[in-house]
Amino acid sequence: MDGLLDTKWLLATWQLQVALGSGYTAYMVAYTGVRAHHQAIDTTFRALAFGLVATAILLVLPANRPLIAIPVAFVSTVFVGVLWRRIGMRFWNWLLRWSELTWGDDTPSAWTRMISDQDHFVTQIIVQTKDGRRLRCMDTRLFAGLPLGPAVLGTNGDIVLYVTHTLDGSGEREMKHTLDDHHGAMATYLPAGEIRQVMIRRKPRKTR
Repeated sequence: MDGLLDTKWLLATWQLQVALGSGYTAYMVAYTGVRAHHQAIDTTFRALAFGLVATAILLVLPANRPLIAIPVAFVSTVFVGVLWRRIGMRFWNWLLRWSELTWGDDTPSAWTRMISDQDHFVTQIIVQTKDGRRLRCMDTRLFAGLPLGPAVLGTNGDIVLYVTHTLDGSGEREMKHTLDDHHGAMATYLPAGEIRQVMIRRKPRKTR
């Protein structure tokens, strides 16, 4: 996007600025959490593709009403980004598999695919650290409304979770003070380098 950030774009027509701004915002929304592997050319052309939505809308709206045309074009483009993330990506991957072109998708890793699954809620997390301990959150739904809740699954493999049980050489122990009426909830951060294995349970949204 370096070329798009040049100050000369500030002198472009407002229609072009709206298309570029809307397209980039829609791209950010559509690929949140799964864009770390994108190169500059990927970002540029995906943003331009979303920007075509804003351009098409601006062509059919009256040019002498920018206060109406701008928010309509922006909101519509971002909404298309949301639809692409929720429906379009899934349909595209299905189409590629149905046509037997490929069984892979554009996800750079299995971990990225796991953390980008929006159709299922994470209900339980078990993390085994390199020193042999197991840290468990037996029911993440208890922490859904808390800061960083119910958990944070980082794109680089790190995790924030609310530990309710630990298991080590001395046996299993319940962490009774993870939820405290006076001090609040205690979250635990685990760097990716300290994690050996992650086990996650999920349930479909409709059965939550």
